[in-house]
Amino acid sequence: MNNQQFISTLKAYIGRHGRDDVLRMMEVKHPQSSADFIRRLYQELTAIVRDLEQYADKHQEDLEDQITIDIVRQLRRSGYNSEHDTYTKGHVDIRVRQDSFVWLGEGKVHNAYDWLVKGLKQLHERYSTGREDGSGLLIYIRGQNAQAVIEEWRKRLMADKYCRLKVTKDAGTNDKLSFWSVHKHKGSVLDIETKHIGVALFVHPI
Repeated sequence: MNNQQFISTLKAYIGRHGRDDVLRMMEVKHPQSSADFIRRLYQELTAIVRDLEQYADKHQEDLEDQITIDIVRQLRRSGYNSEHDTYTKGHVDIRVRQDSFVWLGEGKVHNAYDWLVKGLKQLHERYSTGREDGSGLLIYIRGQNAQAVIEEWRKRLMADKYCRLKVTKDAGTNDKLSFWSVHKHKGSVLDIETKHIGVALFVHPI
């Protein structure tokens, strides 16, 4: 395809799908900064989480890894270099590497808060070097009142300051069942910013 053909094809694509779709793919494939990488990644993750929640009845018997692998696959379909169980000083649940930018994620089915503590410690104290652009703890909640679970988890995190916690922050009014935490990495002493994302998978029994 020569340059003229490429320009013609691009114009036709924009005419059919819109300019925003092209910009989205550019942001996914070649983010211009760490902030752009993280912003777009969380926009894509939000859409994936909503999709999981919409089909919660299909995930009732899934193991923790099965849900996480589904997220990895959807990230790949979005255009990310996303991998499951990649070796990063251990086998991290999700690693997204795009150009020079890296994000690490850990997925946990909520059955006890100690299990979430374990996931956070794995993420920060084992897998992370402190140089990553961001990290996330995905919390799969099959019980009722997901909001109460996230609020209680945040309270416990603040009380015990797991993983050298510095502060927690609200995720915003349009970002339900989520909050941010900032930690001091034990090895590098760099700040690690982590987003805690609740995934509401409750299904009312018939």
